[in-house]
Amino acid sequence: MCGINGIQGSNDLSLITKMNDAISHRGPDGNGVFQNKNTALGHVRLSIIDLSEASSQPIYSDCGNLILVFNGEIYNYKELRKSMLAKGYNFKSEGDGEVILALWTHHGFDTFSLLDGIFSLAIYNQITGDLVVARDHFGIKPLYYSLSDSGVIFSSEIKAILQDQSVSREIDLDSAASHLQFLWSPGEATILSAIKKVPIGSYIVFNGGSIVNVEKYYSIPSYSASLDEAGAEKALDTALVNTIKSQLVSDVEVGAFLSGGLDSSLVCAIAKSENKDFKEVFSIDITSDDKDGFTDDLPYAKRVAEELGLDLNLVSASSTDVSDLPSCIYYLDEPQADPAIINAFKICQLANSKGIKVLLSGAGGDDFFTGYRRHLAAQLIDKAEKVPQFLKSLIGYSSRLFKTNSTLGRRFHKLSNALNQKGDDALISLFSWMSKEDSLKLFKEELRGKIAFSGYDTLNSKLANSASSNNVEKVLDLEREFFLVDHNFNYTDKMSMANGVEVRVPLVSLELAKVASQIPTNQKLKGKEGKWILKKVAEKWLPKSVIYRSKTGFGAPLRSWLHGPLKPLIDHLLSEESVSKRGVFDYSEVQKIIKADAEGRGDYAYSIYALLTMEMWFRQFIDCPTPTKLDINEFYN
Repeated sequence: MCGINGIQGSNDLSLITKMNDAISHRGPDGNGVFQNKNTALGHVRLSIIDLSEASSQPIYSDCGNLILVFNGEIYNYKELRKSMLAKGYNFKSEGDGEVILALWTHHGFDTFSLLDGIFSLAIYNQITGDLVVARDHFGIKPLYYSLSDSGVIFSSEIKAILQDQSVSREIDLDSAASHLQFLWSPGEATILSAIKKVPIGSYIVFNGGSIVNVEKYYSIPSYSASLDEAGAEKALDTALVNTIKSQLVSDVEVGAFLSGGLDSSLVCAIAKSENKDFKEVFSIDITSDDKDGFTDDLPYAKRVAEELGLDLNLVSASSTDVSDLPSCIYYLDEPQADPAIINAFKICQLANSKGIKVLLSGAGGDDFFTGYRRHLAAQLIDKAEKVPQFLKSLIGYSSRLFKTNSTLGRRFHKLSNALNQKGDDALISLFSWMSKEDSLKLFKEELRGKIAFSGYDTLNSKLANSASSNNVEKVLDLEREFFLVDHNFNYTDKMSMANGVEVRVPLVSLELAKVASQIPTNQKLKGKEGKWILKKVAEKWLPKSVIYRSKTGFGAPLRSWLHGPLKPLIDHLLSEESVSKRGVFDYSEVQKIIKADAEGRGDYAYSIYALLTMEMWFRQFIDCPTPTKLDINEFYN
């Protein structure tokens, strides 16, 4: 696990050193550079597999013409290594990076389809000048690039690309609107117009600093519903064991997140069965009487740890402590507005202090097998197509009787809003924290005409081309293609790597994705029971009291924060002086949603938080000559 950087066609290849320095937190165990007349590659290393110098990067082919930099882990590298040994290839290391380069010499672009793992990588051919960058099948590892007249620059993190002063700092207003509406930016767009994400399951070929070709080598399997209940249960159990076993490969100790929920508990139970030395698990203890609608998971985490004989390490997260927020925004690269990000940061910080470099996560269970409230809502929307419009309007009118400063009121408002929208707009609204109309009002009047809501259109296009036959599966399509990638995977990677920790996501794999596509929707969501088939499998591994209970979230008491420890920051960073100086948002409209939220006339907590995190991002990424991490006290200056 590492970070990669690269430049081609630039007049200043010495930037590669600054880029490595900018992401040195991703690789505290090593730093390497390749450079010729028009191309430079950089690498920072976190040693996980083959800790020796033989696996240091960049990695060179025997002929010296091919150079690889690689971030991630290839779980099937031992099998692939054997196949290449049989073809006469000799290896100098025991690592997975050298295996990728060997495969490339024999299979070329077909290499990516042979890999089972998480990765972003670059392969440079000194003879042809081709520079190939690729991102893993599910987009678990980040990879960004920027094109200019002088060439291409790419990196695992935006902050490294911004070491180049010639890269434009122009804000992508559509992406900013997405951050207000969804809290993340779907697809290839980032908050900066000049910087894009490499698409998931894809590679890009550059030559001379220009794009030659973009190809998608993998697509998540389409819904087929071909398994009966017995077949689904057997296939799912087999895939879970195979995947978790393969992701335990490591030359350092592997730990895990353990929230006490089904997904992380199941991962830990199978990991323990496959490796008796697996023991270090981590959870969060939010010391607050106000859980903001979240049920306390900690008692379940303690029970699972006790049953499995695991050592549960707890992070005490005070509801009054938001001091890590600026650091989280800095490491995120993107102004994602989810307070759970701070929890992930703190857990990885503790894991690092305990000497744990690898953690398993339960991310992905909801996105492949259902489990979120929006999946129930999607099911209702399917049924509501037969309900007369006057009844839907009545539901919408009734929702106004509930104030949004209660959990029930917020959920009723969101559901009634979805039911009163048509077609795919109703499904997209399930991901929205704010309507397009309301988010548009927040921008200065002269900017509104420049906002086309391309992020919304990205989701709409996916739904229009979906092969899924019902709304639940369509929502799952959006989960896997965008929400997981652009939200969960991004913050999980950035928060872990900020602390020198690699996070693996065993519920997201090639084998599990194929099995999930073959399971009928009514086995995933049976009535009101989300993840039904996963829970049936889990009965083999976990107590029923852990499996069959109300779902909770890996969240934080945001609404308490807004009226407590975050209020001074909001008053300062969203003041008239600050908002006017930034020149992006309309101060009077910002104040309207702050007041409406406080009075329970609208659920704008996450929208306000999004505005706050954007201003924090602006100050660290735009106002400084190069991205600079600021202490929370510096935001009051």
